[in-house]
Amino acid sequence: MTHSRRLLTPILSACCLLLAHAAALAQVGPALWIVPFGEKEQFQAEAQVTFFFDGSSNGPGSPDATLLIADGRGRVRFAQETEHPVHLGADVFFLNIDSSDPALPNQLVNVQFAGATSIASWDDWSIAVIIGFGSSSSEPFSDGRSWYARGDLIATWKLDEKSFLQFMLNYHGNRTIFPDVPLPLISYTRQSSATLRYTIGVPVSAISWQPGDHWLLELTYVIPFSIDFTISYEVTEGVTLYASYKEVYEAFHLKGDQKDRRLFFEQSRIEAGVRWKPISNLQVILAGGYAFGQEISRGFDARNTTTVRDLSDEPFLRAGVEFRY
Repeated sequence: MTHSRRLLTPILSACCLLLAHAAALAQVGPALWIVPFGEKEQFQAEAQVTFFFDGSSNGPGSPDATLLIADGRGRVRFAQETEHPVHLGADVFFLNIDSSDPALPNQLVNVQFAGATSIASWDDWSIAVIIGFGSSSSEPFSDGRSWYARGDLIATWKLDEKSFLQFMLNYHGNRTIFPDVPLPLISYTRQSSATLRYTIGVPVSAISWQPGDHWLLELTYVIPFSIDFTISYEVTEGVTLYASYKEVYEAFHLKGDQKDRRLFFEQSRIEAGVRWKPISNLQVILAGGYAFGQEISRGFDARNTTTVRDLSDEPFLRAGVEFRY
């Protein structure tokens, strides 16, 4: 399929794709430091498995191609009452492809680790640094070319008790566009009221709004093409219904392939489900939905890729757990 990303200016596209994972709360990028922990929380973790119905690729003879995605992330903080708290995070994405199509790998895995801490503060300013590494490949860890480094420098200016401005410099050796090139970002965030929080930035803007006692709307907009949206309704205490739209875009090295070529997996999802909290620290998620726009492509980065295979649109079921302590 045709990538709208290829039609955008390179710098704008780079910034847009950079925070796609932060919007999804990946725990090894800027979100490791920026996204706040709950009051008295020290640990957060989530894991999920998505089962896709039998699918196919557009290869010769339309061979079967059934997907399974397992992903998880977590973070922990230490010394939060001190001047230099420390956050540690990990993120895992596993894609299994059950297919007889020789153009498709059996699996693609991305594993990342990172640590973050405050390094300086004065008046209303603070500076934090994030340092991490990962391995993303059809055979992670054993593939020497799959290793990469990543890091962030984040300066925060507290404007008042309800708002702050952030300047960031991001480095990511496996970024889907412009890998290994540091990129700048800027955002303004304000907690306007107890029910409304918003961020205005380049390239990411977001809003979290509670229009009523039981409703919550969350929207993230990445200029100018990507929207992640969730609407949820609390039926009763501990039980919430929701509907959402999500995009997945991941990069992997293929063992034995050229060093400057990677495989890209792209997917869009719509889903609806239920979140259930049997206890205050645990949430269980059961959902179903439809995946479309699925593609495996190859290239240096998202500016110029060649389609390897288009994958059929398929329904899916997802089960997940979230734990906070």
